[in-house]
Amino acid sequence: MEKTRVRISTLVARYRTPIVYWQLRLHLTKDFASEDLSGFDLRGLDLRGVSFRDANLTGAMLDAHIIQADLTDAVLHHATIYGLDLSRVPAGVDLDRARLVGLHCSDPSRASDARLRGAEMHGADLKNANLRGADLRSVDLTGADLRGAVLEGVDLGGRANLRSVNLAGARLYGANLAYADLLGANLRDADLRDANLWRADLRMADLTGADLRGAIRDEIAEQGK
Repeated sequence: MEKTRVRISTLVARYRTPIVYWQLRLHLTKDFASEDLSGFDLRGLDLRGVSFRDANLTGAMLDAHIIQADLTDAVLHHATIYGLDLSRVPAGVDLDRARLVGLHCSDPSRASDARLRGAEMHGADLKNANLRGADLRSVDLTGADLRGAVLEGVDLGGRANLRSVNLAGARLYGANLAYADLLGANLRDADLRDANLWRADLRMADLTGADLRGAIRDEIAEQGK
């Protein structure tokens, strides 16, 4: 009986994916609220007006079209999203722990309050982006370009991975960088006044011209001098 149940569940899962894909492609239905769509590949689809409210999109494969849909309270943990424009992400969308490939910001003047806690954003192009209201705790921004970015008061704690990040000229006044990994980071001319650099790893970081007045530092952070 148990084997039969497992076999049925496997068959349902196998055929449900193409069914959902064609429902979306042919606009047969736009209501996927509270649906379990974990692991689905929804790239290349027109998602305008589609509701994914409260849907489970864990591990899904998505592209920039996903922001056309209603993602209120949708779960996107470990979902891979390609080519996302951060300046076009609607307020309230939860991108915590998502993998954002090719993340960029076409409108640096627009402030972002994106929820990006624990997100993976390797090599993101966020030059001059206004991230003042974003949640960036525990993020992985390895090799990202954040030159001139506005990060005043932003929480980058929780052991954020900022290795080899380009933060030249970035505004980090009052930012929390406690325990952040800034190994080899470029912080030339960055505004780090009143920033919390407690236990931050600044080995091989370039702090030439950086303003560190009032910054909280310890013996590890001092190594970045």
